[in-house]
Amino acid sequence: MGLWQKTMIGLARSARLKRFMQSRAGAGALARRFVGGGEAPACAGQAAALAGEGLDVSWYVLGEYVADEAGLAENLAAIRALIQAAEAASLPLHVSVDPTQIGLVQGPDRLEANARALAGLLAASSAARNRPRDTFLMLDMEDHEVTEATLALHEALRAEDLPAAVTLQAYLHRTPDDLARLLPRAGMIRLVKGAFAEPARLALTARSEIDARYLVLARRMLAPEGRGRGFVPVFATHDEALIERIEEAAEVSGWAKGDYEFELLYGVRPALARALAAAGHKVRLYLPCGRDWWPYAIRRVGENPRNAVFVLRALLGG
Repeated sequence: MGLWQKTMIGLARSARLKRFMQSRAGAGALARRFVGGGEAPACAGQAAALAGEGLDVSWYVLGEYVADEAGLAENLAAIRALIQAAEAASLPLHVSVDPTQIGLVQGPDRLEANARALAGLLAASSAARNRPRDTFLMLDMEDHEVTEATLALHEALRAEDLPAAVTLQAYLHRTPDDLARLLPRAGMIRLVKGAFAEPARLALTARSEIDARYLVLARRMLAPEGRGRGFVPVFATHDEALIERIEEAAEVSGWAKGDYEFELLYGVRPALARALAAAGHKVRLYLPCGRDWWPYAIRRVGENPRNAVFVLRALLGG
């Protein structure tokens, strides 16, 4: 990971800078670029507009590494509000959560209880609306210290036949083994490259190596035996070269376009998302919602320095 990205991660973790930026009126442009709205109704409205363009969403409430009880309760209430808003608007219920935002900091038992309750809400909604293909509690993957706890949570939820999905990071050395462990029972797996500053002993660091690993794992997810048993591979990337190779692998293995997904971040390469949808692919946008937007938005700047223009506009009040 380069110095630029590490710097942006440092800025994302600055509580003082977060308070400063989120209080500036001019920072609204940065928030609007990457966040669907501050409250559930606004996010639901944005999701409905995207649905009109043939784009699905994965809802995400902003706020991670929550240590205090008040913050935990606020996060859980915000997630439930999003679920209610999506149901009211007849929208799909694909909800992403970070384990550290729903109870992992408080302990694994709290995490599992909260995740089970949220997955139960989604399961009930799916049964009532008959939408199993679009209803998942997607477990985001955070830094390596959280990996095993996240996988264990996914297994516990799946053992109860709850609609849980999980994210894997291609750059971690352990991920090929984790994928082999997950494939027999997983309903949905989202594959990302990985965006944390992990050391070389734990993760690949060269871009070319990460891309090569991603493609190997993608091909495993698209193996012919996965078709027809309800497994949904999700490829979260903005890399057009990788997308083309994944399309080729899917076609060779007999996957129809609608049976696997591409996922992109809301506000990042919107033209690519629309082009993929126009070509017949199922495309999902990771749609953050909430007022605590600075850490998320500045990490997007870290991933692509061209997004720094939005930070400059915010600082200059424009």
